[in-house]
Amino acid sequence: MALSSGFNITGLELISSGSGYGAFATITLSARDKGQGSGFTGRAFTNASGQIRGDNLTIDSAGANYSSGSWSYIPVGTAINTVVNSGVYSTAWGVTGTTKFYLNSGTFSPTNKKFGLFDSDTNFQVLSYDTFTAGGPSFAQGVSGWRRYVNSSTTPTIANGTSVFNVERGGTGQAGAFTSIGISNAGSGHGCIIVPTIGFNNSIDIDSIRTEKGDGQGNNDIHDLYQAFNVSAKVDKKNFDWYEDGPEAAGTLETHPIRFDEFFSAEYDAYAGSGCFSVDTPISLPDGITVPIEDLFVGQEVMAMSLPTMPLDFDDEDTWKEWETDTLDGAEQVTATVKEIYFDWYKDYYLINKRIKTTFEHPFLIKRDGKYKFVITLDLQVGDEFVTNRQWLIPEAKDGALVFEKITSIERIHEELETVNINCEPHDVYFAGGVLAHNVHDK
Repeated sequence: MALSSGFNITGLELISSGSGYGAFATITLSARDKGQGSGFTGRAFTNASGQIRGDNLTIDSAGANYSSGSWSYIPVGTAINTVVNSGVYSTAWGVTGTTKFYLNSGTFSPTNKKFGLFDSDTNFQVLSYDTFTAGGPSFAQGVSGWRRYVNSSTTPTIANGTSVFNVERGGTGQAGAFTSIGISNAGSGHGCIIVPTIGFNNSIDIDSIRTEKGDGQGNNDIHDLYQAFNVSAKVDKKNFDWYEDGPEAAGTLETHPIRFDEFFSAEYDAYAGSGCFSVDTPISLPDGITVPIEDLFVGQEVMAMSLPTMPLDFDDEDTWKEWETDTLDGAEQVTATVKEIYFDWYKDYYLINKRIKTTFEHPFLIKRDGKYKFVITLDLQVGDEFVTNRQWLIPEAKDGALVFEKITSIERIHEELETVNINCEPHDVYFAGGVLAHNVHDK
């Protein structure tokens, strides 16, 4: 089985036709993706007026490993200046277009009207400006881009004397980043905007997996396929974690029948009784955006919650089962890191509030009768209230008060469900579908 080649450029969309490209010309397209993607080639064609046509954008090679989001900025070389009168700027968080940022006189030549510095929370801030005026001190005019990070308790500041760096795009993809399309032989043309669609050209073909195994029966049912692969596994190990049908305790991973981690950057484990979500369940990241749980990767940070009394599962016991409290005072938004990812299949699942698809044993933090505790799906009741992440995401909730979601419906759905669960540390909780859920921890 071949490894996945990551994200490809699967489509092109013309946003603006531009002008001045020459009549009936062939335009060469390239992909701007510093540090990662490669191999894309494409063409566009102009009309009699020298505008790019949107009806015949051609991908000759989709390439591989392109970014679905922005790139980080990194410092370049040594400091190019130091900050003075920083208080004037630090109190103007969120102000754009009019803010002056004062710097010591000296060499100052950032690229693309951007510079970077480390703030009081040790986060690297990349700021943009409109104009720069040399003097004693010098100043950048129209500064914007100051970011208040989600884990910051106060508006970040900077101290006088802080080093200012030139910056350039780094080679590490960041959430929300994107690959852009460039034109190599534009000539005097200008104004054309072409946006790429990023996705997978390749797919996992179950029939191909069956053929590779040498099974000539033509049966591509996923459960039967696992059963067929039993000859490749240890005789004392059942095929996969299907509720009521397996597995036996998993001693090792290397003989698991169909290693889907050949295609996904994930652990494929037979961890029983973990509780799972459907593959499309949105998981909240620290900056508030969401990604499907199946698209998480080991090492990625997710939004979590810390509570002074909440137990951490550091031993052989599920300590959350016995924990209960009458207050969530002191709850804070924190970050947890994904350590393991578990793919699975279940015969049926539960649909909560018409949107959350989960298995019978997954634990959630709920409020019931004035008490807070973790309860598995099977024991949830209509009228229970989920703890949500909305207190950190919506303006009207940023007074520190927790926001709850009442459970209005719980349905058992008798359909197969492909599932995912994660282990995240040091905090053992994460937000799935906007509600707080417990992770599976590695015992």
